[in-house]
Amino acid sequence: MLGKTAGGLYWMFRFLERAENTARLIEAGFRIALTRSNDAESEWKSVIITSAAQQAFEARHDKYSSGNVVNFLLRDPENPSSVLSVTKSARDNARLVRTALTTEVWAAVNETWMVLTETLKRPIPETELPAVLATIRQQSALVRGALVGTMLRNDIFDFCRLGTFVERIDSTARIIDVKYYALLPSPSPSPCSPSASASALRPSANVGPLLPPPTAGRGGQSCEKLLASCRLAEAECESPALSNEPQTLV
Repeated sequence: MLGKTAGGLYWMFRFLERAENTARLIEAGFRIALTRSNDAESEWKSVIITSAAQQAFEARHDKYSSGNVVNFLLRDPENPSSVLSVTKSARDNARLVRTALTTEVWAAVNETWMVLTETLKRPIPETELPAVLATIRQQSALVRGALVGTMLRNDIFDFCRLGTFVERIDSTARIIDVKYYALLPSPSPSPCSPSASASALRPSANVGPLLPPPTAGRGGQSCEKLLASCRLAEAECESPALSNEPQTLV
């Protein structure tokens, strides 16, 4: 395989994973901001910090409002990590490696670009934000399903999954880095509230059934371990490159 092809596959799926992670991060910030109206600005600031875009955001905006943050992360063409920008980059890379993809994967990537370009062409009001974020997650799942369902388990497939998992690791590490201090305000481990745990777990889609019962107690260390172990388990289970089993067709 040519290095150019491998790079195109890797970055195509890394960009698609980044779009979904950004949508989940915004959803988590939106939910927490609604429940903490007196401290909503600090929650939106943590969203920007987690997305590693604080410097670029502050160069364009002077206030961490929901409208500024949402539009910057979803549809700002000047932000190279906005959902609109990374979706376009993913499609450009898909065109570059078109011959390495099945018709279904290419069609799913192209449809994702067209749907999100249309959805994000105007500012997103708060009343429509949950539906828009759900659309982003759904389109990402569509591409992933086409990949898993139609691609041969070969080097092409492995580079696609590699891009997904590297981006997922990066996202999880940044979530822990930003939320760790909210969970553990002191150097020593201490119990944290369920809402604080949920705010750390929700951006990685690990909230809900993965949270222990309220009576079990949740600490910052357990949240860290849960995020890290879930990501490791996903990589071990989903990537054929990490298994000694024979690689077969779906």
